[in-house]
Amino acid sequence: MKSLKCPSCGASSKSPLINGISDDNQALLQSFVQDCEDYALFLLDAHGFIISWNSGAEIIKGYKEEEILGKHFSIFYPPEAVKNHFPEYELEMASKHGRFEDLGWRVRKGGSRFWANVIITAIKDDQGKTIGYGKVTRDLTERKNFEEKINFLLNHDMLTGLYNRTAFIETLKRELNKSRRNDTSVAVLMLDVDDFKNINDSYGHYIGDKLLISIADKLQQCVRKEDFVARLGGDEFVIIFPNIKNESDIELLAQKLLARFKKPVKLESHCFYSTVSIGISVSSKVNHDCTSLVKNADIALSSVKNFGHSNYQFFSDELSSMFKKNSELQSLLPLAIANNELFLVFQPQYNLSNRRIVGIEALLRWQQSQLGLIMPDDFIPIAEKSGIIVQLGEWVLKTACTQYMSWLAEGLVSKEIKLAVNVSPLQLSQEKFIDSFMLVLKDSKIPPQYLELELTETAVMLNSVDLDAIFRQLQNIGVSIAIDDFGTGYSSLSRIKELPVSTLKIDRSFIQGIDKTANDATLVKSIITLGKNLGLTIISEGVETEEQIQILSRYRCKIVQGFYFGEKPLRREELTQLLREQQATLSK
Repeated sequence: MKSLKCPSCGASSKSPLINGISDDNQALLQSFVQDCEDYALFLLDAHGFIISWNSGAEIIKGYKEEEILGKHFSIFYPPEAVKNHFPEYELEMASKHGRFEDLGWRVRKGGSRFWANVIITAIKDDQGKTIGYGKVTRDLTERKNFEEKINFLLNHDMLTGLYNRTAFIETLKRELNKSRRNDTSVAVLMLDVDDFKNINDSYGHYIGDKLLISIADKLQQCVRKEDFVARLGGDEFVIIFPNIKNESDIELLAQKLLARFKKPVKLESHCFYSTVSIGISVSSKVNHDCTSLVKNADIALSSVKNFGHSNYQFFSDELSSMFKKNSELQSLLPLAIANNELFLVFQPQYNLSNRRIVGIEALLRWQQSQLGLIMPDDFIPIAEKSGIIVQLGEWVLKTACTQYMSWLAEGLVSKEIKLAVNVSPLQLSQEKFIDSFMLVLKDSKIPPQYLELELTETAVMLNSVDLDAIFRQLQNIGVSIAIDDFGTGYSSLSRIKELPVSTLKIDRSFIQGIDKTANDATLVKSIITLGKNLGLTIISEGVETEEQIQILSRYRCKIVQGFYFGEKPLRREELTQLLREQQATLSK
Protein backbone atom coordinates (compact mmCIF):
# COMPACT_ATOMS: atom_id res chain seq x y z
CA MET A 1 0.00 0.00 0.00
CA LYS A 2 1.37 3.42 -0.91
CA SER A 3 2.84 5.86 1.63
CA LEU A 4 0.62 8.68 2.78
CA LYS A 5 1.26 11.99 4.46
CA CYS A 6 -0.23 12.28 7.89
CA PRO A 7 -2.34 15.50 7.96
CA SER A 8 -1.72 16.03 11.67
CA CYS A 9 2.11 15.93 11.50
CA GLY A 10 2.96 16.13 7.82
CA ALA A 11 5.23 13.08 8.00
CA SER A 12 5.26 10.47 5.28
CA SER A 13 4.50 7.01 6.59
CA LYS A 14 3.13 3.60 5.75
CA SER A 15 -0.32 2.89 7.18
CA PRO A 16 -0.08 1.37 10.68
CA LEU A 17 -2.85 -1.02 9.67
CA ILE A 18 -0.49 -3.00 7.40
CA ASN A 19 2.75 -2.81 9.33
CA GLY A 20 4.16 -6.32 9.86
CA ILE A 21 2.50 -7.76 6.75
CA SER A 22 4.75 -9.08 3.91
CA ASP A 23 5.02 -7.01 0.75
CA ASP A 24 3.23 -9.70 -1.30
CA ASN A 25 0.37 -9.91 1.18
CA GLN A 26 0.24 -6.12 1.41
CA ALA A 27 -0.25 -6.03 -2.34
CA LEU A 28 -3.05 -8.60 -2.12
CA LEU A 29 -4.69 -6.70 0.76
CA GLN A 30 -4.43 -3.39 -1.06
CA SER A 31 -5.91 -4.98 -4.19
CA PHE A 32 -8.80 -6.45 -2.17
CA VAL A 33 -9.52 -3.18 -0.35
CA GLN A 34 -9.33 -1.08 -3.49
CA ASP A 35 -11.48 -3.44 -5.56
CA CYS A 36 -14.23 -3.85 -2.89
CA GLU A 37 -17.03 -1.64 -4.24
CA ASP A 38 -19.88 -2.66 -1.91
CA TYR A 39 -18.22 -1.11 1.13
CA ALA A 40 -16.51 2.21 1.77
CA LEU A 41 -13.22 1.16 3.40
CA PHE A 42 -10.87 3.88 4.60
CA LEU A 43 -8.40 4.74 7.35
CA LEU A 44 -8.31 7.70 9.71
CA ASP A 45 -5.40 9.00 11.71
CA ALA A 46 -5.71 9.41 15.46
CA HIS A 47 -7.48 12.75 14.97
CA GLY A 48 -10.02 11.61 12.38
CA PHE A 49 -8.34 12.79 9.20
CA ILE A 50 -8.63 10.51 6.16
CA ILE A 51 -5.40 8.79 5.13
CA SER A 52 -6.70 5.94 2.93
CA TRP A 53 -9.60 5.57 0.48
CA ASN A 54 -10.92 2.70 -1.65
CA SER A 55 -13.06 2.52 -4.81
CA GLY A 56 -16.14 1.54 -2.75
CA ALA A 57 -15.78 4.74 -0.74
CA GLU A 58 -15.63 6.73 -3.97
CA ILE A 59 -18.81 5.05 -5.25
CA ILE A 60 -20.76 5.37 -2.01
CA LYS A 61 -19.61 8.81 -0.89
CA GLY A 62 -18.88 10.44 -4.26
CA TYR A 63 -15.33 11.74 -3.54
CA LYS A 64 -12.26 10.80 -5.54
CA GLU A 65 -9.19 9.82 -3.55
CA GLU A 66 -7.21 12.94 -4.42
CA GLU A 67 -9.95 15.31 -3.24
CA ILE A 68 -10.76 13.58 0.06
CA LEU A 69 -7.39 12.52 1.50
CA GLY A 70 -6.42 14.80 4.35
CA LYS A 71 -10.02 15.90 5.02
CA HIS A 72 -11.66 15.30 8.39
CA PHE A 73 -14.18 12.46 8.32
CA SER A 74 -16.90 14.71 9.85
CA ILE A 75 -17.46 15.89 6.26
CA PHE A 76 -19.68 12.79 5.88
CA TYR A 77 -22.09 13.79 8.67
CA PRO A 78 -25.28 15.92 8.56
CA PRO A 79 -24.93 19.42 10.07
CA GLU A 80 -27.05 18.51 13.12
CA ALA A 81 -24.74 15.57 13.91
CA VAL A 82 -21.62 17.73 13.57
CA LYS A 83 -23.21 20.38 15.79
CA ASN A 84 -23.78 17.74 18.46
CA HIS A 85 -20.15 16.47 18.10
CA PHE A 86 -21.30 13.02 17.06
CA PRO A 87 -18.19 12.28 14.90
CA GLU A 88 -15.91 12.93 17.87
CA TYR A 89 -18.18 10.78 20.06
CA GLU A 90 -17.83 7.86 17.62
CA LEU A 91 -14.01 8.01 17.77
CA GLU A 92 -14.10 8.28 21.54
CA MET A 93 -16.31 5.20 21.85
CA ALA A 94 -14.20 3.22 19.35
CA SER A 95 -11.00 4.15 21.18
CA LYS A 96 -12.51 3.26 24.54
CA HIS A 97 -14.17 -0.02 23.57
CA GLY A 98 -12.10 -0.99 20.54
CA ARG A 99 -15.09 -0.87 18.21
CA PHE A 100 -18.17 1.28 17.55
CA GLU A 101 -21.13 0.53 15.30
CA ASP A 102 -23.96 2.82 14.22
CA LEU A 103 -26.94 3.06 11.87
CA GLY A 104 -27.76 6.56 10.74
CA TRP A 105 -27.85 9.23 8.08
CA ARG A 106 -24.60 10.22 6.35
CA VAL A 107 -23.90 12.79 3.64
CA ARG A 108 -22.52 12.28 0.14
CA LYS A 109 -20.60 14.78 -1.93
CA GLY A 110 -23.19 17.30 -3.10
CA GLY A 111 -25.18 17.08 0.14
CA SER A 112 -27.54 14.15 -0.57
CA ARG A 113 -28.12 11.84 2.37
CA PHE A 114 -27.95 8.07 2.55
CA TRP A 115 -28.70 5.56 5.29
CA ALA A 116 -25.50 3.89 6.43
CA ASN A 117 -24.25 1.06 8.57
CA VAL A 118 -20.94 2.29 10.04
CA ILE A 119 -18.26 0.27 11.89
CA ILE A 120 -15.22 2.02 13.37
CA THR A 121 -12.34 -0.06 14.73
CA ALA A 122 -9.55 1.51 16.78
CA ILE A 123 -5.95 0.77 15.69
CA LYS A 124 -3.56 0.68 18.65
CA ASP A 125 0.21 0.44 19.01
CA ASP A 126 2.10 -1.98 21.26
CA GLN A 127 1.45 0.23 24.28
CA GLY A 128 -2.30 0.26 23.64
CA LYS A 129 -2.38 3.84 22.42
CA THR A 130 -4.88 4.61 19.65
CA ILE A 131 -2.90 5.65 16.56
CA GLY A 132 -5.73 5.53 14.00
CA TYR A 133 -9.01 4.05 12.96
CA GLY A 134 -10.31 1.69 10.32
CA LYS A 135 -13.76 2.60 9.10
CA VAL A 136 -16.27 0.54 7.12
CA THR A 137 -19.41 2.13 5.72
CA ARG A 138 -22.18 0.35 3.85
CA ASP A 139 -25.00 2.15 2.00
CA LEU A 140 -28.28 0.64 3.23
CA THR A 141 -30.60 3.27 1.73
CA GLU A 142 -32.35 0.82 -0.59
CA ARG A 143 -32.84 -1.64 2.23
CA LYS A 144 -34.12 1.09 4.53
CA ASN A 145 -36.56 2.29 1.85
CA PHE A 146 -37.71 -1.28 1.34
CA GLU A 147 -38.13 -1.81 5.08
CA GLU A 148 -40.05 1.46 5.35
CA LYS A 149 -42.35 0.34 2.54
CA ILE A 150 -42.92 -2.99 4.27
CA ASN A 151 -43.50 -1.20 7.57
CA PHE A 152 -45.96 1.15 5.84
CA LEU A 153 -47.82 -1.80 4.35
CA LEU A 154 -47.92 -3.51 7.75
CA ASN A 155 -49.22 -0.43 9.55
CA HIS A 156 -51.36 1.43 7.02
CA ASP A 157 -54.62 0.91 5.19
CA MET A 158 -53.86 0.83 1.47
CA LEU A 159 -57.15 2.38 0.37
CA THR A 160 -57.29 5.47 2.60
CA GLY A 161 -53.66 5.86 3.70
CA LEU A 162 -54.78 5.90 7.34
CA TYR A 163 -53.18 3.69 9.97
CA ASN A 164 -54.62 0.17 10.24
CA ARG A 165 -55.74 -2.05 13.11
CA THR A 166 -52.20 -3.22 13.92
CA ALA A 167 -50.89 0.33 14.26
CA PHE A 168 -54.01 1.31 16.22
CA ILE A 169 -53.48 -1.37 18.88
CA GLU A 170 -49.77 -0.55 19.28
CA THR A 171 -50.47 3.19 19.49
CA LEU A 172 -53.27 2.70 22.01
CA LYS A 173 -50.98 0.61 24.23
CA ARG A 174 -48.34 3.36 24.15
CA GLU A 175 -50.87 6.10 24.89
CA LEU A 176 -52.33 4.11 27.80
CA ASN A 177 -48.87 3.56 29.29
CA LYS A 178 -48.16 7.26 28.93
CA SER A 179 -51.48 8.19 30.53
CA ARG A 180 -50.73 5.96 33.52
CA ARG A 181 -47.44 7.76 34.10
CA ASN A 182 -49.00 11.19 33.67
CA ASP A 183 -52.26 10.35 35.48
CA THR A 184 -54.37 11.38 32.46
CA SER A 185 -57.09 9.67 30.42
CA VAL A 186 -57.39 8.39 26.87
CA ALA A 187 -60.60 8.07 24.83
CA VAL A 188 -61.34 5.69 22.00
CA LEU A 189 -63.99 6.81 19.50
CA MET A 190 -65.24 3.92 17.37
CA LEU A 191 -67.00 5.09 14.19
CA ASP A 192 -69.21 3.20 11.76
CA VAL A 193 -70.59 4.61 8.50
CA ASP A 194 -74.38 4.39 8.53
CA ASP A 195 -75.94 2.25 5.79
CA PHE A 196 -72.62 1.92 3.92
CA LYS A 197 -73.42 -1.60 2.73
CA ASN A 198 -76.50 -0.33 0.92
CA ILE A 199 -74.44 2.32 -0.87
CA ASN A 200 -71.84 -0.29 -1.81
CA ASP A 201 -74.50 -2.70 -3.07
CA SER A 202 -76.40 -0.03 -5.00
CA TYR A 203 -73.53 1.90 -6.60
CA GLY A 204 -70.66 -0.58 -6.62
CA HIS A 205 -67.30 -0.88 -4.87
CA TYR A 206 -65.68 1.87 -6.94
CA ILE A 207 -68.05 4.49 -5.51
CA GLY A 208 -67.91 2.80 -2.11
CA ASP A 209 -64.10 3.08 -2.06
CA LYS A 210 -64.25 6.72 -3.15
CA LEU A 211 -66.66 7.41 -0.29
CA LEU A 212 -64.33 5.72 2.24
CA ILE A 213 -61.43 7.89 1.06
CA SER A 214 -63.62 10.97 1.45
CA ILE A 215 -64.59 9.86 4.96
CA ALA A 216 -60.93 9.36 5.91
CA ASP A 217 -60.16 12.92 4.76
CA LYS A 218 -63.05 14.32 6.81
CA LEU A 219 -61.89 12.52 9.94
CA GLN A 220 -58.36 13.89 9.64
CA GLN A 221 -59.72 17.41 9.16
CA CYS A 222 -61.73 17.18 12.40
CA VAL A 223 -59.10 15.90 14.84
CA ARG A 224 -56.25 17.57 16.72
CA LYS A 225 -52.61 17.16 15.73
CA GLU A 226 -51.93 14.72 18.59
CA ASP A 227 -54.97 12.54 17.84
CA PHE A 228 -54.65 9.25 15.98
CA VAL A 229 -56.99 8.12 13.18
CA ALA A 230 -57.16 4.59 11.75
CA ARG A 231 -59.37 2.46 9.54
CA LEU A 232 -60.08 -0.90 11.14
CA GLY A 233 -61.60 -2.41 8.00
CA GLY A 234 -64.76 -2.10 5.93
CA ASP A 235 -66.60 1.02 7.03
CA GLU A 236 -65.16 1.03 10.58
CA PHE A 237 -62.84 3.80 11.71
CA VAL A 238 -61.34 4.71 15.08
CA ILE A 239 -59.87 7.78 16.75
CA ILE A 240 -57.52 7.80 19.75
CA PHE A 241 -58.06 10.99 21.76
CA PRO A 242 -55.20 11.30 24.34
CA ASN A 243 -54.44 13.84 27.06
CA ILE A 244 -58.06 14.43 28.04
CA LYS A 245 -58.48 17.54 30.15
CA ASN A 246 -62.25 17.54 30.21
CA GLU A 247 -64.78 14.98 29.00
CA SER A 248 -66.67 17.79 27.30
CA ASP A 249 -63.74 18.02 24.83
CA ILE A 250 -64.65 14.53 23.60
CA GLU A 251 -68.28 15.53 23.20
CA LEU A 252 -67.22 18.56 21.18
CA LEU A 253 -65.23 16.32 18.83
CA ALA A 254 -68.15 13.88 18.50
CA GLN A 255 -70.55 16.74 17.73
CA LYS A 256 -68.08 18.21 15.25
CA LEU A 257 -67.84 14.85 13.47
CA LEU A 258 -71.62 14.41 13.31
CA ALA A 259 -72.06 17.92 11.91
CA ARG A 260 -69.33 17.42 9.31
CA PHE A 261 -70.83 14.15 8.09
CA LYS A 262 -74.28 15.63 7.67
CA LYS A 263 -72.92 17.65 4.75
CA PRO A 264 -73.35 15.92 1.37
CA VAL A 265 -70.47 14.39 -0.57
CA LYS A 266 -70.50 14.50 -4.35
CA LEU A 267 -68.83 11.54 -6.05
CA GLU A 268 -68.95 11.22 -9.81
CA SER A 269 -72.55 12.22 -10.61
CA HIS A 270 -73.97 11.09 -7.26
CA CYS A 271 -74.59 13.00 -4.04
CA PHE A 272 -74.33 11.09 -0.75
CA TYR A 273 -75.23 11.88 2.85
CA SER A 274 -72.86 9.53 4.65
CA THR A 275 -73.60 9.95 8.36
CA VAL A 276 -71.67 8.13 11.08
CA SER A 277 -72.45 6.53 14.42
CA ILE A 278 -69.90 6.89 17.23
CA GLY A 279 -69.22 4.78 20.32
CA ILE A 280 -66.93 6.30 22.97
CA SER A 281 -64.96 4.69 25.78
CA VAL A 282 -62.77 6.65 28.21
CA SER A 283 -59.94 5.10 30.22
CA SER A 284 -60.07 5.17 34.01
CA LYS A 285 -58.27 3.49 36.89
CA VAL A 286 -60.68 0.59 36.54
CA ASN A 287 -60.91 0.57 32.73
CA HIS A 288 -57.29 1.10 31.70
CA ASP A 289 -56.32 -1.76 29.42
CA CYS A 290 -56.39 -1.82 25.65
CA THR A 291 -58.80 -4.75 25.23
CA SER A 292 -61.44 -3.35 27.59
CA LEU A 293 -61.28 0.12 26.10
CA VAL A 294 -61.83 -1.17 22.56
CA LYS A 295 -64.57 -3.60 23.63
CA ASN A 296 -66.43 -0.90 25.55
CA ALA A 297 -66.25 1.57 22.66
CA ASP A 298 -67.68 -1.17 20.43
CA ILE A 299 -70.52 -1.79 22.91
CA ALA A 300 -71.33 1.93 22.90
CA LEU A 301 -71.29 1.93 19.08
CA SER A 302 -73.64 -1.05 18.94
CA SER A 303 -76.03 0.83 21.21
CA VAL A 304 -76.12 3.76 18.79
CA LYS A 305 -76.66 1.47 15.79
CA ASN A 306 -79.45 -0.45 17.51
CA PHE A 307 -81.45 2.67 18.31
CA GLY A 308 -80.90 4.71 15.15
CA HIS A 309 -77.87 6.35 13.58
CA SER A 310 -75.95 9.63 13.23
CA ASN A 311 -75.41 9.89 16.97
CA TYR A 312 -72.81 9.20 19.65
CA GLN A 313 -72.89 7.28 22.91
CA PHE A 314 -70.48 7.02 25.86
CA PHE A 315 -69.92 3.59 27.37
CA SER A 316 -71.48 3.07 30.81
CA ASP A 317 -72.22 0.23 33.22
CA GLU A 318 -75.87 0.38 32.12
CA LEU A 319 -74.78 -0.15 28.52
CA SER A 320 -72.66 -3.09 29.60
CA SER A 321 -75.69 -4.70 31.24
CA MET A 322 -77.76 -4.07 28.12
CA PHE A 323 -75.03 -5.58 25.96
CA LYS A 324 -74.99 -8.74 28.08
CA LYS A 325 -78.77 -8.93 27.82
CA ASN A 326 -78.64 -8.52 24.04
CA SER A 327 -75.95 -11.19 23.80
CA GLU A 328 -78.21 -13.55 25.75
CA LEU A 329 -81.18 -12.76 23.50
CA GLN A 330 -79.03 -13.30 20.41
CA SER A 331 -78.09 -16.79 21.62
CA LEU A 332 -81.72 -17.67 22.45
CA LEU A 333 -83.38 -16.17 19.37
CA PRO A 334 -82.52 -18.99 16.92
CA LEU A 335 -84.37 -21.41 19.23
CA ALA A 336 -87.53 -19.30 19.42
CA ILE A 337 -89.17 -20.80 16.33
CA ALA A 338 -88.21 -24.40 17.12
CA ASN A 339 -89.48 -24.05 20.70
CA ASN A 340 -92.81 -22.49 19.63
CA GLU A 341 -92.09 -19.36 21.65
CA LEU A 342 -93.27 -16.90 18.99
CA PHE A 343 -96.85 -15.72 18.60
CA LEU A 344 -98.76 -12.98 16.83
CA VAL A 345 -100.95 -10.20 18.11
CA PHE A 346 -103.14 -8.05 15.89
CA GLN A 347 -103.99 -4.36 15.83
CA PRO A 348 -107.13 -3.38 13.91
CA GLN A 349 -107.25 -0.37 11.59
CA TYR A 350 -110.54 1.58 11.69
CA ASN A 351 -112.47 3.65 9.20
CA LEU A 352 -113.26 6.91 11.02
CA SER A 353 -116.54 7.49 9.21
CA ASN A 354 -118.24 4.29 10.46
CA ARG A 355 -115.72 3.04 13.10
CA ARG A 356 -115.49 -0.34 11.37
CA ILE A 357 -112.38 -2.50 11.04
CA VAL A 358 -110.90 -2.14 7.54
CA GLY A 359 -107.45 -3.58 8.16
CA ILE A 360 -105.49 -5.84 10.51
CA GLU A 361 -101.77 -5.45 11.22
CA ALA A 362 -99.96 -8.58 12.41
CA LEU A 363 -97.33 -7.94 15.09
CA LEU A 364 -94.71 -10.36 16.41
CA ARG A 365 -94.19 -11.23 20.10
CA TRP A 366 -91.74 -13.57 21.85
CA GLN A 367 -92.67 -15.46 25.02
CA GLN A 368 -89.33 -16.85 26.19
CA SER A 369 -89.58 -19.69 28.68
CA GLN A 370 -87.15 -18.17 31.19
CA LEU A 371 -87.21 -14.43 30.43
CA GLY A 372 -90.94 -14.03 29.90
CA LEU A 373 -92.54 -11.70 27.32
CA ILE A 374 -89.98 -9.95 25.11
CA MET A 375 -91.15 -7.00 22.99
CA PRO A 376 -90.06 -6.41 19.37
CA ASP A 377 -88.01 -3.30 20.22
CA ASP A 378 -85.78 -5.56 22.31
CA PHE A 379 -85.17 -8.36 19.82
CA ILE A 380 -85.89 -7.11 16.27
CA PRO A 381 -82.66 -5.01 16.07
CA ILE A 382 -80.73 -8.11 17.19
CA ALA A 383 -82.52 -10.23 14.61
CA GLU A 384 -81.74 -7.67 11.91
CA LYS A 385 -78.06 -7.60 12.84
CA SER A 386 -77.68 -11.38 13.07
CA GLY A 387 -79.69 -12.11 9.91
CA ILE A 388 -82.25 -14.31 11.67
CA ILE A 389 -84.85 -11.68 10.78
CA VAL A 390 -85.24 -13.55 7.48
CA GLN A 391 -86.48 -16.69 9.23
CA LEU A 392 -88.61 -14.65 11.65
CA GLY A 393 -90.15 -12.74 8.76
CA GLU A 394 -91.02 -15.92 6.91
CA TRP A 395 -92.64 -17.34 10.04
CA VAL A 396 -94.71 -14.17 10.57
CA LEU A 397 -95.89 -14.13 6.95
CA LYS A 398 -96.91 -17.82 6.95
CA THR A 399 -98.62 -17.64 10.34
CA ALA A 400 -100.46 -14.39 9.60
CA CYS A 401 -101.71 -15.59 6.21
CA THR A 402 -102.87 -18.92 7.68
CA GLN A 403 -104.77 -17.12 10.45
CA TYR A 404 -106.33 -14.66 8.01
CA MET A 405 -107.64 -17.53 5.88
CA SER A 406 -109.19 -19.04 9.01
CA TRP A 407 -111.07 -15.78 9.56
CA LEU A 408 -111.98 -15.64 5.88
CA ALA A 409 -113.40 -19.16 6.02
CA GLU A 410 -115.60 -18.09 8.93
CA GLY A 411 -116.79 -15.04 7.00
CA LEU A 412 -115.25 -12.58 9.47
CA VAL A 413 -113.03 -10.79 6.90
CA SER A 414 -113.24 -9.88 3.24
CA LYS A 415 -111.23 -8.02 0.61
CA GLU A 416 -112.31 -4.79 2.39
CA ILE A 417 -110.25 -5.86 5.42
CA LYS A 418 -106.63 -6.22 4.36
CA LEU A 419 -103.95 -8.10 6.26
CA ALA A 420 -100.84 -5.93 6.88
CA VAL A 421 -97.54 -7.72 7.52
CA ASN A 422 -94.20 -6.03 8.27
CA VAL A 423 -91.20 -7.15 6.19
CA SER A 424 -87.53 -6.41 6.61
CA PRO A 425 -85.32 -5.05 3.83
CA LEU A 426 -83.06 -8.01 4.55
CA GLN A 427 -85.93 -10.32 3.62
CA LEU A 428 -86.50 -8.46 0.37
CA SER A 429 -82.79 -8.62 -0.48
CA GLN A 430 -82.86 -12.42 -0.46
CA GLU A 431 -82.33 -13.78 -3.96
CA LYS A 432 -85.38 -16.07 -3.80
CA PHE A 433 -87.70 -13.76 -1.85
CA ILE A 434 -90.37 -13.66 -4.57
CA ASP A 435 -90.26 -17.46 -4.95
CA SER A 436 -90.66 -18.06 -1.21
CA PHE A 437 -93.36 -15.38 -1.02
CA MET A 438 -95.33 -17.02 -3.82
CA LEU A 439 -95.03 -20.36 -2.03
CA VAL A 440 -96.63 -18.84 1.10
CA LEU A 441 -99.51 -17.51 -1.02
CA LYS A 442 -99.94 -20.93 -2.60
CA ASP A 443 -99.82 -22.88 0.66
CA SER A 444 -102.12 -20.53 2.59
CA LYS A 445 -104.40 -19.89 -0.41
CA ILE A 446 -104.68 -16.21 0.54
CA PRO A 447 -105.74 -13.97 -2.38
CA PRO A 448 -102.81 -11.54 -3.07
CA GLN A 449 -105.13 -8.53 -3.18
CA TYR A 450 -106.03 -9.17 0.47
CA LEU A 451 -102.41 -8.67 1.54
CA GLU A 452 -100.40 -5.52 2.23
CA LEU A 453 -96.64 -5.56 3.01
CA GLU A 454 -95.27 -2.81 5.26
CA LEU A 455 -91.74 -1.41 5.17
CA THR A 456 -90.34 1.50 7.13
CA GLU A 457 -89.66 4.71 5.26
CA THR A 458 -85.90 4.36 5.71
CA ALA A 459 -85.96 0.79 4.37
CA VAL A 460 -87.86 1.90 1.28
CA MET A 461 -85.31 4.58 0.50
CA LEU A 462 -82.36 2.21 0.76
CA ASN A 463 -81.53 -0.18 -2.07
CA SER A 464 -84.14 1.69 -4.07
CA VAL A 465 -83.01 0.28 -7.44
CA ASP A 466 -83.47 -3.34 -6.27
CA LEU A 467 -86.71 -2.58 -4.44
CA ASP A 468 -88.24 -1.05 -7.56
CA ALA A 469 -88.17 -4.39 -9.35
CA ILE A 470 -89.46 -6.32 -6.32
CA PHE A 471 -92.26 -3.81 -5.73
CA ARG A 472 -93.32 -4.08 -9.38
CA GLN A 473 -93.53 -7.86 -9.16
CA LEU A 474 -95.59 -7.65 -5.99
CA GLN A 475 -97.88 -5.04 -7.56
CA ASN A 476 -98.35 -7.22 -10.65
CA ILE A 477 -99.74 -10.06 -8.58
CA GLY A 478 -102.03 -7.72 -6.62
CA VAL A 479 -100.13 -7.22 -3.35
CA SER A 480 -100.21 -3.69 -1.87
CA ILE A 481 -97.17 -1.86 -0.45
CA ALA A 482 -97.36 0.45 2.58
CA ILE A 483 -94.67 2.77 3.93
CA ASP A 484 -94.58 2.61 7.73
CA ASP A 485 -93.38 5.34 10.14
CA PHE A 486 -93.62 7.95 7.38
CA GLY A 487 -92.03 11.29 8.27
CA THR A 488 -89.17 9.89 10.35
CA GLY A 489 -86.80 9.12 7.46
CA TYR A 490 -85.33 11.18 4.65
CA SER A 491 -87.57 10.35 1.70
CA SER A 492 -89.58 12.74 -0.41
CA LEU A 493 -93.07 12.42 -1.76
CA SER A 494 -91.68 12.73 -5.28
CA ARG A 495 -89.67 9.56 -4.66
CA ILE A 496 -92.76 7.87 -3.26
CA LYS A 497 -94.56 8.74 -6.49
CA GLU A 498 -91.96 6.78 -8.46
CA LEU A 499 -92.63 3.59 -6.48
CA PRO A 500 -95.72 1.37 -6.70
CA VAL A 501 -96.77 2.31 -3.17
CA SER A 502 -100.44 2.42 -2.21
CA THR A 503 -100.39 3.44 1.47
CA LEU A 504 -98.58 5.90 3.76
CA LYS A 505 -98.71 5.37 7.51
CA ILE A 506 -97.97 8.60 9.40
CA ASP A 507 -95.63 7.93 12.32
CA ARG A 508 -97.13 7.99 15.82
CA SER A 509 -94.63 10.61 17.02
CA PHE A 510 -96.38 13.24 14.86
CA ILE A 511 -99.89 12.08 15.77
CA GLN A 512 -99.13 12.31 19.49
CA GLY A 513 -98.31 15.99 19.10
CA ILE A 514 -101.05 16.89 16.67
CA ASP A 515 -103.25 18.41 19.41
CA LYS A 516 -100.31 20.05 21.18
CA THR A 517 -98.00 21.70 18.64
CA ALA A 518 -98.77 23.65 15.48
CA ASN A 519 -95.76 22.15 13.70
CA ASP A 520 -96.98 18.57 14.10
CA ALA A 521 -100.49 19.56 13.09
CA THR A 522 -99.23 21.36 9.96
CA LEU A 523 -96.95 18.47 9.02
CA VAL A 524 -99.68 15.85 9.40
CA LYS A 525 -102.15 17.94 7.41
CA SER A 526 -99.58 18.41 4.63
CA ILE A 527 -98.80 14.69 4.42
CA ILE A 528 -102.50 13.81 4.26
CA THR A 529 -103.19 16.41 1.54
CA LEU A 530 -100.19 15.59 -0.62
CA GLY A 531 -100.64 11.85 -0.15
CA LYS A 532 -104.23 12.04 -1.27
CA ASN A 533 -103.21 14.10 -4.31
CA LEU A 534 -100.88 11.23 -5.23
CA GLY A 535 -103.76 8.78 -4.91
CA LEU A 536 -102.40 7.15 -1.75
CA THR A 537 -104.33 5.76 1.21
CA ILE A 538 -103.33 7.53 4.45
CA ILE A 539 -103.30 5.75 7.83
CA SER A 540 -102.54 7.59 11.07
CA GLU A 541 -100.76 5.47 13.69
CA GLY A 542 -100.75 5.85 17.46
CA VAL A 543 -104.13 7.52 17.83
CA GLU A 544 -105.01 7.67 21.54
CA THR A 545 -107.41 10.56 22.25
CA GLU A 546 -110.74 11.94 21.09
CA GLU A 547 -109.00 15.28 20.31
CA GLN A 548 -106.70 13.52 17.88
CA ILE A 549 -109.65 11.75 16.27
CA GLN A 550 -111.46 15.08 15.76
CA ILE A 551 -108.42 16.79 14.21
CA LEU A 552 -107.74 13.87 11.85
CA SER A 553 -111.41 13.88 10.82
CA ARG A 554 -111.13 17.57 9.92
CA TYR A 555 -108.01 16.77 7.87
CA ARG A 556 -110.02 14.03 6.10
CA CYS A 557 -107.83 11.17 7.19
CA LYS A 558 -110.12 8.17 6.82
CA ILE A 559 -108.17 5.35 8.49
CA VAL A 560 -106.53 5.25 11.93
CA GLN A 561 -105.08 2.72 14.34
CA GLY A 562 -103.99 2.99 17.95
CA PHE A 563 -104.90 2.57 21.59
CA TYR A 564 -107.98 4.79 21.22
CA PHE A 565 -109.86 1.70 20.09
CA GLY A 566 -108.33 -0.66 22.66
CA GLU A 567 -105.61 -0.76 25.28
CA LYS A 568 -103.21 -3.00 23.35
CA PRO A 569 -102.88 -5.21 20.25
CA LEU A 570 -105.17 -8.23 20.51
CA ARG A 571 -104.46 -11.93 20.78
CA ARG A 572 -105.94 -14.12 18.06
CA GLU A 573 -108.90 -15.15 20.21
CA GLU A 574 -109.61 -11.54 21.22
CA LEU A 575 -109.61 -10.26 17.65
CA THR A 576 -111.73 -13.21 16.52
CA GLN A 577 -114.36 -12.19 19.08
CA LEU A 578 -114.16 -8.54 17.98
CA LEU A 579 -114.63 -9.52 14.33
CA ARG A 580 -117.61 -11.68 15.25
CA GLU A 581 -119.18 -8.77 17.11
CA GLN A 582 -118.66 -6.49 14.12
CA GLN A 583 -120.11 -9.14 11.80
CA ALA A 584 -123.15 -9.52 14.03
CA THR A 585 -123.70 -5.75 14.00
CA LEU A 586 -123.50 -5.62 10.22
CA SER A 587 -125.99 -8.50 9.90
CA LYS A 588 -128.71 -6.65 11.81
